[in-house]
Order: sequence, then C-alpha cells, then structure tokens
Amino acid sequence: MVSDQDSVRINTINYKGGEYAITDVYQAQILLQQAEAEVISLTQSIEQTENQLSILLGRNPGPIARGIALVDQAHLTEVPVGLPSALLERRPDVRESEEALVAANANVGVAKAAYFPQIPLTANVGSQSTALSNFLQGPTAFWAIGAQLVQPSTPAEE
Repeated sequence: MVSDQDSVRINTINYKGGEYAITDVYQAQILLQQAEAEVISLTQSIEQTENQLSILLGRNPGPIARGIALVDQAHLTEVPVGLPSALLERRPDVRESEEALVAANANVGVAKAAYFPQIPLTANVGSQSTALSNFLQGPTAFWAIGAQLVQPSTPAEE
C-alpha cells in the first residue's frame, strides 16, 4: 500500500509538471483504493478465521494470540543425522497423495474395462442371452454394409 501511495504522489508530480496525463493520476488513485479495500477484506477474513478456530477449540469467538513472527522464529539449519525417512510416510499430505494415486489407478482400470462390450451370458437350457445375439447381429450387419461401401471399384465394374 505504501508503494501505491508513492505511485499516486509521483504521478501527481509528473502530471503537474506536464509529463503525464490526468488519467495516470486517476489510475494510480484507483490502484491505491483497491489496495485499501483489499486490506479491509483481508482483515475481515482474518477475524472470521480466528472466530472459527476459537469455536473449534471450544472457546468463545475472539482474536487468537499470536507468537513471534515466522521470520523471527528459530529454525533448524539442517536435518538432524539419524532422522528416519519413515517419518515421511506419516505426513498427511503424503498419505493423501498416495490415496489419490491409488484412486487414479482404479479409474484407469474402470476406463479400460469400459472399452470392452458387456455381454451377460445365461445358462438357461443352453440358450444365449438376447444381449449376445443382438451384439452379433447388429454390428456385423453394419460393418458388412460399411465394407461394401468403402471398397474401391475394380476396372471390370466400371
């Protein structure tokens, strides 16, 4: 927001000096007002999130006390020696990704199965199902006609 205020100031100076048009000043003012409106919106969103977290924790809605800033917190400079790699398997995001991969593989199997026709076979007195007889009659007749239409003509037929 400070940079937007500086932009308005610089554009105003350049407008008064005759280098910029008034539209440049107006555009800088609009950008400043949008940034101010975004600050108000984000502040409301933070307050709503704090209230929701307080309710989840069984407290009355209200602000949540914050600790020191992230950049001021002590961080480990390196991963300690001997840390088991099995810790990665317990991370929720890794587990979620694994489950998404399993689901995607299952969907591939379903899609492959959908390529093949589904023909129910019955064992009633040695007769076949109507789905099988319809399958053998319909598409074969179509392809027989299609093959005759697509065949090139021979010189004797012309």
